[in-house]
Amino acid sequence: MKNTIKVLGIIAIVAVIGFSMAACGGDDEGDDSSTAGRLIITGLSSYNGWKITAAGTNELDLPLTSQNNYSSSVEIVINDVSVTLYVWKYEKGRLKNYTGNDQNVKFSVTLSKDGNVADGTVTANFANGQASGAFVPDGSQDIFAGTWTTQEGNGMNIVAANGSFTVNMDGRSAFRGTYTVSGNKVSITFTHVNTDMSGKADKWTPYDDLPPETHDDIPPKTIDGTINGNQFIIDTGDNDPMTFTKQ
Repeated sequence: MKNTIKVLGIIAIVAVIGFSMAACGGDDEGDDSSTAGRLIITGLSSYNGWKITAAGTNELDLPLTSQNNYSSSVEIVINDVSVTLYVWKYEKGRLKNYTGNDQNVKFSVTLSKDGNVADGTVTANFANGQASGAFVPDGSQDIFAGTWTTQEGNGMNIVAANGSFTVNMDGRSAFRGTYTVSGNKVSITFTHVNTDMSGKADKWTPYDDLPPETHDDIPPKTIDGTINGNQFIIDTGDNDPMTFTKQ
């Protein structure tokens, strides 16, 4: 993984140098000045004061930066439960605006503080260049990963892996989000809602962009649950918990 990160760092440096040379030579096909791409990394509450010193993916050419310009590095200090990085598309030697819908993109992430290093991964499902994913330290056990079904009669299931999940209903994807695991406790956060379930194509809308009047018809943004054996139990607050069974 460290070799991958080094390669990504070299790519970023070469891209910046390439832009400078292009500017001198009058080449109009340079890097884009900004990007719409965003990756929110969650699950960082235990790493307050640490730095993200490297992040990237060898699955797709999607470099990350800490600011919305091509020349900034990825380094950023964590001072909250999440951080936002900017996502670019690397095409033909240039950094371009990213608005893609790539799914299950795994980023390698390195955190550091006072000589301590924590390597891990973030898995993202992009919608129009936007995604969230939880930081999963290497070697940690993800007991929520898998498919969970309920007998509620609406064909609902949860498919979870690598800190990201999708809720499916009647054969269509309805919600997306991220999750963190602590012991047998699971905290899930909804990040996107499919606002066109009746249409032919999914329309993913960020949860925070939904009008307030729609919030009564969808789950709260964050829900906590407990895993007991092969059951995931969500306390709905009305003495009628929702139970999912792992398949």
